Amino acid sequence: MIDPETEYLMARAKQEAAMAVEAKHPAAAAVHRGLSLRYSARAVMDLAEGSADRIESRRDGPVEPG
Repeated sequence: MIDPETEYLMARAKQEAAMAVEAKHPAAAAVHRGLSLRYSARAVMDLAEGSADRIESRRDGPVEPG
């Protein structure tokens, strides 16, 4: 499950990418692309932390015989 903050970051990344495409001035497009990359990177980091937390919680649980 994705937490609300990560969903927000992903939505903002998408919005900034769209604004970069629609920007009339190259400098504005560059700023929007940069913001999109920052939001995307933060979302990926949050998703990776969530995956690591799930792995750790499984590691702490009982080990089933195999």
